[in-house]
Amino acid sequence: MAEAYRGFKNGIGDCFTYFTVSQVLLDRAGIENIGLTREGGRTRHYWSLINCGEGWYHFDATPNKDHRESFYLTESEAEKLTEIRGNNYYVYDKTSIDVTPEE
Repeated sequence: MAEAYRGFKNGIGDCFTYFTVSQVLLDRAGIENIGLTREGGRTRHYWSLINCGEGWYHFDATPNKDHRESFYLTESEAEKLTEIRGNNYYVYDKTSIDVTPEE
């Protein structure tokens, strides 16, 4: 909550800031969401799986230099984007969640 507050207050931050701010907004909107953390890679990265009533999709609120779409990604789209960006970008422990993202 402290990082989300800092994000709302300052309007800037890293991927964890964007993740926490979006998580607060998703919760307030009643949208199911699960936080994910990158496995491997040189740095940590945080994003969400969201369910707006149509199944589970990847949602990354963090702006990226490549300007590629990172909202409502299927599992295969997230895997393709990981190949493009490298650094295990959207690699996560799939056994840590009890839902299946849309393919």
